[in-house]
Amino acid sequence: MDIILPKTCIKIDPDDYKKDGLIYCGKCHTPKQWRGTILGQVRIMPSLCKCAKERMEKEEAERRERERKRRIDDAKNIAFGDGRMKSWTFDNDDGANQDLSRKMRNYLENFKTFSKNGRGLLLYGSTGNGKTYMGCCVANALIEKEYSVLVRNFASISNELFSATDKSEYMSRINSVDLLMLDDLDIERESSYMNEVVCSVIDGRYRANKPIVVTTNLSTAQLKETTSMDKRRVYSRLMDMCVPIHVVGADRRYENARKSFANDMKILNGE
Repeated sequence: MDIILPKTCIKIDPDDYKKDGLIYCGKCHTPKQWRGTILGQVRIMPSLCKCAKERMEKEEAERRERERKRRIDDAKNIAFGDGRMKSWTFDNDDGANQDLSRKMRNYLENFKTFSKNGRGLLLYGSTGNGKTYMGCCVANALIEKEYSVLVRNFASISNELFSATDKSEYMSRINSVDLLMLDDLDIERESSYMNEVVCSVIDGRYRANKPIVVTTNLSTAQLKETTSMDKRRVYSRLMDMCVPIHVVGADRRYENARKSFANDMKILNGE
């Protein structure tokens, strides 16, 4: 004799039907119950039909994706000091520098290997030619893959370090993220204190064997010609840690400003 649990244990829809003593789903025609022997007694227990399983799996996948997007959004808020940088992605690249874009995409695709070897990039060249944008493309893509990333310049690092309750903990965080992007490095203009911060950060990443992406308006010649031993040490570390890439091209900031001015004037002139 079967011991049947109350039907209220499962949801019965109008199209459902009974077959072999079990309730079947009227949509997917798979059972909503199963028969088994428990403690010597035959019992009919509720179960999920195929379409109910698929619905639950879909809802769970959607929940996980919402959670993933929330984690990524939080990670980007932490990673970038400038909110605009969250939109600086390969998908939004204007394609003005195909060679640089190709190199940065290849770095991203081979990040596991570069990271294992502690190898980063030194992007150098004149202002406004896309160095920071392309660095942020890599940063955003790595965050999407759920790597830990920080994008900072040394002014922001100095401010955060100064206000940090536990400075050693702050430096540990700087040294532990999967990728640290150091934007707008300009060694020649730094104070002695900032030089100390620069040396500490770069030396820390070097010892941790963690990659950095550095952007600078200085040329390799300017970096080499410094007479300061601390600055020479920084340059030596950078050359040991990074692949130098000379970024050339027109000043996009000037061109963007010119276009924005022209568009704004059209609006103001009622055109």
